Amino acid sequence: FKTYSEEIESPVSPIVYSDGSGGFELYWFHPGRYVKNIGNNTIIPKRGVIPSKDDRQYCIFTTIDLTPPYYIQSANTYILNGNMSSSLPGDQYSPIRLAVKEKVSDNYYDDLWYEYVSLAEDADMSGAFIERFADFGVDDIFEIYLALEWLPGYPTSPMIGENSQPPYFTQFICPMDDSSFNSTLTSACAMVGLEILDWHITYEDLGKLKNSSMISYEVLFSEDSANIRTSGVTVGTASEDSLTANFHLSQSGYITIRVADMLSEAFSEPLFVDISRLPDFTIQPQNLVLYELNIYNENNILLENTGTNNLELSIRYDHSLFSLSEDIILLEVGATAEIGIGVNEGIDLQFPINSPIIIQATGDYYPQIFHVTVSNENPTSIGNNEITLPEKFNVSQPFPNPFNSSVRFSLSQTNQQPIQMEVYNLIGQRVYSKNIVSAKNQFIEWSADDDMGYEVGSGVYFIRFSTNNEEVIRKTILLK
Repeated sequence: FKTYSEEIESPVSPIVYSDGSGGFELYWFHPGRYVKNIGNNTIIPKRGVIPSKDDRQYCIFTTIDLTPPYYIQSANTYILNGNMSSSLPGDQYSPIRLAVKEKVSDNYYDDLWYEYVSLAEDADMSGAFIERFADFGVDDIFEIYLALEWLPGYPTSPMIGENSQPPYFTQFICPMDDSSFNSTLTSACAMVGLEILDWHITYEDLGKLKNSSMISYEVLFSEDSANIRTSGVTVGTASEDSLTANFHLSQSGYITIRVADMLSEAFSEPLFVDISRLPDFTIQPQNLVLYELNIYNENNILLENTGTNNLELSIRYDHSLFSLSEDIILLEVGATAEIGIGVNEGIDLQFPINSPIIIQATGDYYPQIFHVTVSNENPTSIGNNEITLPEKFNVSQPFPNPFNSSVRFSLSQTNQQPIQMEVYNLIGQRVYSKNIVSAKNQFIEWSADDDMGYEVGSGVYFIRFSTNNEEVIRKTILLK
């Protein structure tokens, strides 16, 4: 096998969610293997921009749309080696504030991270890129703002380079101390950027990774952190195409991510996982597929408070993709609430789009993640073979898809009856079968094994769910 020429880099400490079934859904990030550079900061600018010579606090905001979970490794900007007006206080060596923000209201942005930066005294004649390591994860925010703030008392400090090839995101300038908080779009993009670690990966990148290394990932658990690397118990695994794992714990303790190839291994910093922070509410179904619909009541999720305290739930999601009938819910003990979901018009659905809904209960709880797929594909067809949509039972689309170790389905029925589950490979051979016990709503999983218990190989598989006179077929891809 081909291996790394250097030791494996340690993965970043994971982000923890509740998975909606009393367990955990975990995401982690591997620096150097899952990186998105937001913005184009490779071109040294030839000119600079500064908001005002007045003694006020100004800010340039760069809006960035992302899909959680993600991890911000670093933030940077370019400061020119020059001073617009030496007669006024402040110069290129005076500090500015480099920050990542969340919009809380129409006139208030809360800091997720910030650091004061300035040009070094020994910088080159043209200036220099200024990079600061942020190192923090975001689990429930879909839009962030990368901000450069000029501070009061330093109206000319410092000059920020203009990007001659503006990136796709929007930038605007606003006076931070203006009660109206009016903003104006900038004519050119001041050079600011982020390095994002993201668990999603393209098929092209996946092919490169699989040809370059043989690597494995494990989630280790221990009651204490001291010996977790040597005596930790494996509670979840993943492959390099999907750095996520689902698992249940019977007690609180520490987890770490072990990554290894044929020659070396590395670990994330231990993270304490507290089972008392699992929220006491459930979601049905546990994942949802939306088609080209914009009618709320045709796509519903049902929330139920299963705990002993009233809950206030706030819901975050990608507003550009779909809309919800409610964003904040008060859920009393034992009560249920139905939320309608609609797909926005004008969405390009050439390929299915996966996006989560993040539900946060008030208090110190893990956010609960609910997976939504938006697609224009006929849910009851494979190729050109049309199959009638059943009236008495339905099966969600597979998640995740493609998958590595196991694939899941949410099954709902209007009348309880036995259902046969069968898995066929691409040439029509049945490799697995299972009788599903009657239930109105349940969670079905296939662990990529055959009827003899042996693992099946990578490829396309068709999963058939059937009763005496009805059937649903789902297509999934196994990647190892």
